[in-house]
Amino acid sequence: MKQSKYHQRWTALRKDSASEQQLVHLSRQVALAFLDHYYQDGQYEEDYIRLLCEMAMAFTNSEQNRIASGALFGIVVENLCDDYEKAQLGMYNHIMSQVVSYCRSQPAGGDMDKILNSFGLYTSLDLLTRAERIHANSYTSRVVHHPRRFYILSRVTIGADVAIVSVIIQQLTARFPEAELVIFGGPKLFEIFGENQNLRILEAAYPRQGTLMDRFHCWKAIVDHLTEENKRIGKENVILIDPDSRLTQLGVLPLVSEDRYLYFNSHTTEPEMDEACMAEITNYWANCVLGGSQFYTPRLWLDRKIQLEGKEIVESFRSKGAAWIVTVNLGVGGNQRKRVGREFEIRLILRLLQESDTVVLLDKGFGLEERSEFEAIAAALKSQGVQMAQMRVGDSTDEGFSHGVLGVECTIGQMAALIKAGDEYIGYDSACQHIAAAQGIPTTTVFAGTNNPAFIRRWSAYGDTPCHVIHAGLQSDGRCVDVDDIVERIMQERIRRTSKRSSKPHSPRPIVEIPSSRPPLKHSVKPPKQQH
Repeated sequence: MKQSKYHQRWTALRKDSASEQQLVHLSRQVALAFLDHYYQDGQYEEDYIRLLCEMAMAFTNSEQNRIASGALFGIVVENLCDDYEKAQLGMYNHIMSQVVSYCRSQPAGGDMDKILNSFGLYTSLDLLTRAERIHANSYTSRVVHHPRRFYILSRVTIGADVAIVSVIIQQLTARFPEAELVIFGGPKLFEIFGENQNLRILEAAYPRQGTLMDRFHCWKAIVDHLTEENKRIGKENVILIDPDSRLTQLGVLPLVSEDRYLYFNSHTTEPEMDEACMAEITNYWANCVLGGSQFYTPRLWLDRKIQLEGKEIVESFRSKGAAWIVTVNLGVGGNQRKRVGREFEIRLILRLLQESDTVVLLDKGFGLEERSEFEAIAAALKSQGVQMAQMRVGDSTDEGFSHGVLGVECTIGQMAALIKAGDEYIGYDSACQHIAAAQGIPTTTVFAGTNNPAFIRRWSAYGDTPCHVIHAGLQSDGRCVDVDDIVERIMQERIRRTSKRSSKPHSPRPIVEIPSSRPPLKHSVKPPKQQH
């Protein structure tokens, strides 16, 4: 359908007070039509993006505005960003420059416009030119004269913060032990990084389901904070590190002058890192920019009290005779494409329980949708005669048995503590796989909803422990899924691993020299061969 036809339908819907279902349908069509043109011939149809922006700011009701905003980010942006190709990142820069320019031109975007003007960014072309420049120069060596403070932006999702930001924190701590480290991010960071005494966390929660202006509000708040802080300590004493953060829309929105800004481009990197995961690429970037050959695996800084809670729960099962504790999380952060399906999840747990003296700690998840799925799985397990109990971490309990399933209601920090206290972790591509690997727990991750090898490699868990990938492919409706095959592949990986339970954990990737033709680095980290 031509863009003009979509606009005519939008005009009619707006006139007739469109229903939510009609808005969802039209916004999805417009978003997918944009991708159709792009995938066919690389064409950039700015009219489709303009229409989505208009639909996303047309109503006084924010719930209605969220519909088109969700289509723009959930369909267009996520599809482009998850490909991890240079061309797609370039298209993203075009899109976001146009979206930002549209928003700043609206009455609600007055403050946004003033901030951008203060950085000398007056047009969409100005934004695009700057974004392309910082992306291209991301791996360039920089001289950093021991600033008093480093600001680090969260990647917004906990898994990415563990895989990427925790590595950056360690790199900075080793190189600049006297500098203060400050991270902007959501409240969950306090649970996983809060025990790091050298790190200060400032809350800046990004609304992943918000309207267009909601998504830019965090950026404006950070600009205001930095403006005031720079008056106090001097902007020349500050460096801001942006690890491809959604808080700046992957670097499109400025926070500080470019001489005080280090951008980590996680989407395009050097050819020798094509098969590397995010933790390895992050180390490579730090060594490129700051010099040296240091390597750090992801890690957590969990509150000691939370760790003790998790350990006590797990020990209550061990005291009853449980010999093996498997922690399982089946959450997908609202992205149902990452799920294989309920039948697979039930069969996986039943298969795990075929082993004697095994207890499965099953995360009940977050939100109504995940809790509803948990209840359906629990009912199915009970019907098969599985011993089943439930608890909320932090509540007193006398639960404990040697074989069965414990449904656990907990925060992300509490889940991390349970994973650490257990023997093994299994789940979908989510935060918990990175949390498990960072704590040295053997990890098996099921990747569904994608056949993109670059995405799977980049987001594979990495740590001082065996980490395995099970590829379930693109089967969103479940009808083409061979559930038994996926379960069997998981079990085969476990057999290979558990037969060596007493062996030493895997060592961090060795540091090797790279050719002298690749200045300014002399050393880098050799990427591993991923196991599929």
